[in-house]
Amino acid sequence: MATSLEVKDELSELLTCPICLETFHVPKYLPCLHSFCQSCISTYIISSVTKEKDKSGFKCPVCRKLISFKENIGVPETWAEQLPKNHLIKSMMDLKDITRSEKVCNACQLSGVSKKAVSWCTVCGEAYCTDCADYHKKFRMSLNHKIISVEELKSSEGGVGKSVIVYCDEHPDKAIEIFCDDHSKPCCTLCATIYHRKCDSVTTIDKATSGIKTATKTTELYQKLQRCSHEIDSSLQINGDNKIAIETESKNIISEIDRLKSNIIKHLTRMENEIKFELSTKKGEILKAIDNEAVELTSLKCTIDNWKRIMNTCLAHGSELQCLTEVNRLVPKGDEMENRIKDTMSKLKSKSLIFKPIDSLKNFENNENAFGSLTISGSMVHMPSVYMQTGKIEIVHVFDVANGQSQNSFGSGIFLCNFILLTNKPSYSVVKFNREFVYQSELKLPYGPFDITKIDDSKVAVGAKPQIIIIDVKNMQIEKTLTINVTFWGLTYVHPEYIVAHSKTLTWIDASNGSNKKDFKTAGSSNYLHASRQNEFLCAYNINTVSKYVDENAKFTYTTDQLMHPRGIDVDYEGNIYICGYGSKNIHQLTKDGTLVRTIPASTFGISSPWIIRFEFNSNRFLLTDFDSGKIVVCKIC
Repeated sequence: MATSLEVKDELSELLTCPICLETFHVPKYLPCLHSFCQSCISTYIISSVTKEKDKSGFKCPVCRKLISFKENIGVPETWAEQLPKNHLIKSMMDLKDITRSEKVCNACQLSGVSKKAVSWCTVCGEAYCTDCADYHKKFRMSLNHKIISVEELKSSEGGVGKSVIVYCDEHPDKAIEIFCDDHSKPCCTLCATIYHRKCDSVTTIDKATSGIKTATKTTELYQKLQRCSHEIDSSLQINGDNKIAIETESKNIISEIDRLKSNIIKHLTRMENEIKFELSTKKGEILKAIDNEAVELTSLKCTIDNWKRIMNTCLAHGSELQCLTEVNRLVPKGDEMENRIKDTMSKLKSKSLIFKPIDSLKNFENNENAFGSLTISGSMVHMPSVYMQTGKIEIVHVFDVANGQSQNSFGSGIFLCNFILLTNKPSYSVVKFNREFVYQSELKLPYGPFDITKIDDSKVAVGAKPQIIIIDVKNMQIEKTLTINVTFWGLTYVHPEYIVAHSKTLTWIDASNGSNKKDFKTAGSSNYLHASRQNEFLCAYNINTVSKYVDENAKFTYTTDQLMHPRGIDVDYEGNIYICGYGSKNIHQLTKDGTLVRTIPASTFGISSPWIIRFEFNSNRFLLTDFDSGKIVVCKIC
C-alpha cells in the first residue's frame, strides 16, 4: 500500500479541481470518476456544447470520455447540477479542514456566516459552532446524536470517515442504508423498495461494509490498478526512450550525410537539401505519432492514477462504507479500462529511422541523382491479437552464444526494451544483442550464470551462485554484487525482493543487502520458478509436478507422466503457463487455471532439451534455451 507521505500527496491532489486548480467547491463527479467543482464543470459543459454544437453530451475535460445526457431532462445549463455529489471528497475536505483547525460551522454556512467549528456530530457528519451544537442537542430528531469536540475528532483514527453519511446517487436526500449483493450496489431504502425488492440477497450496509478494506475484492482491485499503472508507466518509458533514440538516430544520419557531402560538396548541395527535408518530414511524422501515443497513454494514466488516489484515500482515510461505494464503482470499470489499455497498447509501435546510402557513391557525380533513401522501421511495443493457445510456432532466430562448443550450458535469457540479453554458464558471460539480433557487447562474470531476471528497464540481475550480480545494461558493467548464503539455480525479482530456488526450498532475499527474509518449503526438488507477485508464484518440484501458490496455499497442481524433470516456467500476456520438460523433451502449455492446452515437442524448436523459456512483455515472442547444445531460439506464436 502507499506510504503516509504518498497518501498525503494523493489526498492533496484528489481535493484539487483539475479545472480551476483550487480546492473543490461543491465537488461533482462524472461516470469516469473524475471530479470537478460544480461551477467549473458547468462552465465547461456550456462552453463545450456551444463549441461542438452537440447537446447530447460532452467529453470529460481530463480523460476525454464521452458523457452522454441523451436520457437526462434539461438543458446543458442544468447538467452540472444533476451530476452526483462526491461525498468521499467532501468528507476528505472536512478532514483536511479539521486537521488544520480551519473547519467552519456547517449550519452557519447555510446562513452565509463563517464561524469556527468546535464540535462534530458523528451521526450527521457535520461540524458546529458552540451555539449550533447546543441547538442541535435540543431538537427531538437529534437529541440522542453523539457530539464530540473537534480536538477529540482530530485524535481519533479515521474519525471523519467513520461518522460520515453517504447519500444515494438516485435519491440525493436519502442516506445509503442497504446493499444489494445481486447487483453489487449500495442504495437507500427507497431504492431497495423500488428496484431491489425481488433480489435474493439484500443486506444492511453495516454488514456489507464489515471488513471491506481487507476484502479480497478490494485487494484484487487495488492490485489491478497498480498493475495497470505500472504497464502504462512502462509504455510511457518505452515511448520516451524511442523518442530519444529517434533524435539520436536522426543526428547520426545527419552526420553521415555531412561526411559524404564533404567529398562531393559541389554536386551534392541540391541532393543534400532534399534528403534532409525528407528526414525532417519523416522524423516529424514519427515524433507526431509518438506524441499522439503519449497523449493517449497519459490520458489512461491520469484515469488510473485518479482511481488509485480514490482507493488510497478510501483505504487510508475513508470509512468502510465509502470504501465499499468506491470499490463497487470501480470494479465494473476495471475490466473496461483493462480492455481499453490492452487495445491502446496493441497499437503502439516502436519506430526507428534507417538511412541506407546508395551503392555508387564513388561515382556519384556521374551515376546518381539522389542521396539515398529513408525508411521507418517499426516493431510492435505491445501484442496484437493472437490465438496463443492454438497459434503455430515460428522460429525467428537462433543464437549460438557458445559457438557450438557448449554442453550443460544452463543457458538463460531475457528481453529488455531494445535489447536481448543471453547468459552462458561455461563461458561465464552475459551477451547483449539488439532487436535485429546483432551482437552489441559482452560482459564476463566472476562465476558461471544460471539465470537472469529484470529489475527495471536499465538493469538486470544475474544469478551466478553464490552471488546475485546487478548489471547496468546500457554500459554492460557490474553495478552491485550480493553474496547470499544459499546455493541456487532459479532467480526472479519482485520488488523489493529476489526469490531464488534451491533444493526443496524457495528463499526470499532482501534486494538491498542480500539477507534472507523467509523460506518456503516445496514438496520436492525445485530448480526454477515464476513469480508475478511476492505472494503468488509457480514452481516445479519432483520429477513431473508444477504447482501455483497464492499466500503459500496451493491453487492448483499439475502432474503428468508426459512431463519429466520440469525446469523453466513462464507466463504469456494472456496468462497461459509454459513449462520446460527437460527430461520429457517438450513444452507443456497450460491455461492460467492449470488445465493442459497442448504439449509441444522440443523438435518443433530445433532443440533437444528445453531448459528456460522467457516471453517478451506483452508479446507473442519468446526465447527458449537448449541445455545440451547451448543454443537459444527466438520464436513467436502466430
